[in-house]
Amino acid sequence: MVDDWQYGIIFPLFTSIDRLQTVKKYFALLKGYQLVLQISSIFVCAVLGALLGGIWLDRSFGTAPCLMLLLMILGIAFAMYAVYRTVNQE
Repeated sequence: MVDDWQYGIIFPLFTSIDRLQTVKKYFALLKGYQLVLQISSIFVCAVLGALLGGIWLDRSFGTAPCLMLLLMILGIAFAMYAVYRTVNQE
């Protein structure tokens, strides 16, 4: 977390109290955007990786939807666990 005096170093123009509060709100908003992007990338990578891996394994072994469904369930479970850890880490 950035302290009050560091805002003055980072943004020397923001020295008044009103401007300092504006910068704090801006950084809080950016932190929220970062969390949303991190959660969405976890879900997309886990589910898409499980889907592509399941399709590849099904084509390799000739087990039509079985491995894809199994990996999709595992991918969604992993994504939910990873999001839980990410949110509780903050």
